[in-house]
Amino acid sequence: MTTPETIMKQAFDCLFLAIHRMKRAERKYRKRMQGADKENADNVARAIEFMNRAYDEVSAIWENDL
Repeated sequence: MTTPETIMKQAFDCLFLAIHRMKRAERKYRKRMQGADKENADNVARAIEFMNRAYDEVSAIWENDL
């Protein structure tokens, strides 16, 4: 049986990995800077900000579950 804590840990791990990969993508967009790359980099940076906020909220939930 899957517990809510198990599901939250999986979500936490996935969110951490997603943020890490988005940061890598942003760096590569900024390095390449062709066509729509600046707009893409800016959009990714904004998405990372929102994901960091979500990470903080998930962290608070996770701390309560420990």
